[in-house]
Amino acid sequence: MIAHLHVAGARPALVLLHGAGASHRAFEPLLPHLSGPEILAPSLPGREGSAGPPLSSVADMTKKIVKFVRDQGHHQIVVAGHSLGGALAIELTLTEPDLVCGLALVASGARLRVLPSILDGWRTEPAASDWRACDAFDRMDRLGEIDVPTRVIYGTNDPMTPPKYQAYLLQHITGAKGTELAGAGHDVVSERPAEVAAALMSLWSRFAP
Repeated sequence: MIAHLHVAGARPALVLLHGAGASHRAFEPLLPHLSGPEILAPSLPGREGSAGPPLSSVADMTKKIVKFVRDQGHHQIVVAGHSLGGALAIELTLTEPDLVCGLALVASGARLRVLPSILDGWRTEPAASDWRACDAFDRMDRLGEIDVPTRVIYGTNDPMTPPKYQAYLLQHITGAKGTELAGAGHDVVSERPAEVAAALMSLWSRFAP
């Protein structure tokens, strides 16, 4: 069983994927600012009531998310991911093109190298597995395969996924649009929830009934 946040609403569902060491609760600041879509925010295994050990690769995490989404009866989703969640969203879009109709990448990148000090410093799970999965992720050479409306949301003061990461996404995903949050850091979801939610709603509304 995957623990998750669920808000009833219209389809396609807006699926929110959290970052390293986090859970579905990371998206609670967005809820007062989102109105309309059905929202699913699953926790990856090993945290917040989600059964099973933490997973150590983006590919394995993505398979778990796909199974969860399909088990919920969804055949079309808009997927948004923060940091590691953005890696999952990219992987999901590439491997399940029939499922994803819209993509939002929040403070993320096509490659997520992690400082050795972070990798060595985190010994507790699930954070350690999450950071290793981030460090191994690289889809820089496959962004051109993404063929859905895409929104890239980022803070200008983000030290972990800096603006150059976002520039690469915008240059290599056809038609991608950027939402720059001046002065925001890596945790834009909690720092600027209203603006992040507005960007997500702008994307989701393209597919609203």
